[in-house]
Amino acid sequence: MSTLNNQTFHANTPFNTSPYGLNPPQFCSTPMNTSAPVSMLPSHTHMLNPPPPPPPNSQQNMTVVEKTLQDICSRMGRIESKLNKLDTIEKSLENLESRVNNIDKEVQEWAKKVETNEATNQTIHEAVEAIRSEVKSMNIESAKTKEDLLDVQARGMRENLMFWGVPENPGENCTEIILNLCQNELKMERVKERVKIDRAHRSGKKMIGQRAKPRPIVAKFHSYEVKEEIRSKSSLLSETNIGISQQFPKEIYERRKALIPIMKREREQGREVKLVRDRLFINNREYKPT
Repeated sequence: MSTLNNQTFHANTPFNTSPYGLNPPQFCSTPMNTSAPVSMLPSHTHMLNPPPPPPPNSQQNMTVVEKTLQDICSRMGRIESKLNKLDTIEKSLENLESRVNNIDKEVQEWAKKVETNEATNQTIHEAVEAIRSEVKSMNIESAKTKEDLLDVQARGMRENLMFWGVPENPGENCTEIILNLCQNELKMERVKERVKIDRAHRSGKKMIGQRAKPRPIVAKFHSYEVKEEIRSKSSLLSETNIGISQQFPKEIYERRKALIPIMKREREQGREVKLVRDRLFINNREYKPT
């Protein structure tokens, strides 16, 4: 401490110098009185200004700047790369949008075609339905016409009888054969006076051979009452090979053929059955096949 009290400062001696050498030195213009005692003062009383912060090293500063610039450049590069990718995506989206628009146009065109086809199909469907309805009506009308024709044919055969199993001989007279049958087998009186036959002939193709059967004789009688009398006496021929039946058109004959087994079955069960042309009645109720 005595060294500090006895020290004399000269005019050009720096009073306070920063350890970093940045602030200008402070000089004392008047020498201090060395006779006065110098007490220990706080350190800040020896400084006119506080020390400034240390300046950065210029080389370090350049390194930081270079790194910052490199980082910025790197970021800019990444941004540019992303922008390029965005441009590519944008172009792809534009192409996709164009394709979607084209597809949309095609879909609209197909929708119009579908609507046109649906309208055409509807027209065709209506035409087909009209044709079906017309065909159905024609079928009904055809069936009715067929039944009417069968009825006309059956009425035309109303006075006809078929004689089955009558021996067939060359040069025969079918009318004489029927008249003799009525007189000899059916025991009818005054046959030549009462029984008038308009025509009589064999029906079907003649068979040749040992197994050939005689063709049936079809006879048309002048009187319906006489025809029914002859038919009612057909049971008298049960001991012979001859049979008598009403003549019908082929269609009605096939229907009767299908109904005969049912008629026999119902008769065996004790029911009252009656076959009228192609209609079967069981206990006075018409049988309808299911």
